[in-house]
Amino acid sequence: MKTVLIVGASRGIGWEFARQYRQAGLRDVLAQAAGAPPFFHGRFFQYDGTPLDW
Repeated sequence: MKTVLIVGASRGIGWEFARQYRQAGLRDVLAQAAGAPPFFHGRFFQYDGTPLDW
């Protein structure tokens, strides 16, 4: 299964991409909230709000 990582998905076009991927049936949609730390130090959240630590 493919995984999609969307940076800046808390609003705007990032939010819309996350919404459309989920609507298309992708379960592994990862979204980073705007203003979060860089990728390698950050904490990412699945679109449904489940925490995912890297």
